[in-house]
Amino acid sequence: MGLIEDEDEWLSILEDRNLSVHTYKEELAKDIYKRLKNHHRAMERLLEKLQERI
Repeated sequence: MGLIEDEDEWLSILEDRNLSVHTYKEELAKDIYKRLKNHHRAMERLLEKLQERI
């Protein structure tokens, strides 16, 4: 459908989501936190595409 531009980023989002659900390791949490800015950008791009289609 052409909604997702960066498949690798979305796979990273899914992986981080799965890792963060059951982690109690501070270092892993910090690593995921560092990637949130990129995840947020990918989500914003998806939202923009969805809004264009409405």
